[in-house]
Amino acid sequence: MKEIARIVRKSGVEAVYFFDNEELSCENGRRIPLANLHDCTILTDERRLIDAAKSLTNVDILPMDRTLAPPIRAESFSSINTFHTCPKQYEHLYVLKDVKSIPGEAALWGTEVHRQLEEYIANGTPVTDPAAMRGVVFVDQARKGAPGWSEYAEHKWGLTEDFKTTGFSDNDCLLRGVIDFLRVGDGKALIVDWKTGKKKDNTDQMDIFALAAFHTFPEVKKIRGIYVWLKEGESPTMKDYLRSDLDRLKEEVLEKLEPIQMAAETGEYPMKMSGLCRGWCPVKTCPAYQER
Repeated sequence: MKEIARIVRKSGVEAVYFFDNEELSCENGRRIPLANLHDCTILTDERRLIDAAKSLTNVDILPMDRTLAPPIRAESFSSINTFHTCPKQYEHLYVLKDVKSIPGEAALWGTEVHRQLEEYIANGTPVTDPAAMRGVVFVDQARKGAPGWSEYAEHKWGLTEDFKTTGFSDNDCLLRGVIDFLRVGDGKALIVDWKTGKKKDNTDQMDIFALAAFHTFPEVKKIRGIYVWLKEGESPTMKDYLRSDLDRLKEEVLEKLEPIQMAAETGEYPMKMSGLCRGWCPVKTCPAYQER
């Protein structure tokens, strides 16, 4: 089937096969009212579509043969981890966005614990959950041990392709995240990530947070990153970083991002079978999916 247009957004590129009755017929059978398009570029030579799209705001219209750089899609630790677990799942969750990962009871509880701790750090609001109370003890100890440091709750950060700081939702944002509890002072930083799940040894997420903190706070020379395990009160997982680690941290994250960017250019997101295929993956249309 011949394409008559391509819609280029930050989230990806979508092919258009028909334009009829002010609607675009796109990939996967999606129908998009032309009037709903905004903040995108339409590549097309279809005269009827060009004329109809002229009245749209924040929409650029360019010839079909125009080559555009692949759009920047902001990645996070979660999206990177999803891609390396299964590119096909990543495609549906972050590119096509035709499925959603529905949080279970444990995830909803974790969100509530995070909310209570954010309110305590920012406003001193008392917490009620026993797991959040463990977090309060940690916060109070950190404040007592280093009084006068700047403090942030649910700190949003963003980095560009060349690792310059930018807004979390800005168009040039390549890598972004949220640090649960951050303290900065005396040339040092404390990064805390609240964990409400089962204890794991992987520190990849903290590596990304340290990379972001070094770029966001140029005065910081040393970082201590801590996973605080709230569910059972297990011993924290700690990792220290020096500014001399910055190049290594950049190389490691670029190595993780490279196959994601390659997939965005080729449009190829192969499935990778694992135990998640047995009813735990939200992409139920995948050939590998099996009901539990």
